Amino acid sequence: MQINPLSIAVQQHTLKAESALEQSKGDFQEVLARAQREQDEPKLKQACQDIEAMFIQQMFKQMRATVPRGGLIPESMGTKIYEEMLDAEYSKLMASSPDNFGIAEMLYQQLKAQE
Repeated sequence: MQINPLSIAVQQHTLKAESALEQSKGDFQEVLARAQREQDEPKLKQACQDIEAMFIQQMFKQMRATVPRGGLIPESMGTKIYEEMLDAEYSKLMASSPDNFGIAEMLYQQLKAQE
């Protein structure tokens, strides 16, 4: 049995990414709870924008999954990671732009009314 050092590195990177995702979910819940407790409107608005960014990022991920891969240019794991990072940044920019989907604003109004 031959062990490929590249596959080990990819597995380690995947585990780190998954743990960072789980930690960010916990961080978001903490930020949301703190913003509601302290009635800090900018933090609450930022938390709502983060939710919208996560929604947009998932939308990008599903859209990329529908595009067939041509195979003309071989893809590496780095290409996939770069695309995910690019989608994450695009989603953050879209969520914070004035022409966003409006999910953050609706969520903000609803959470603000609960206070």
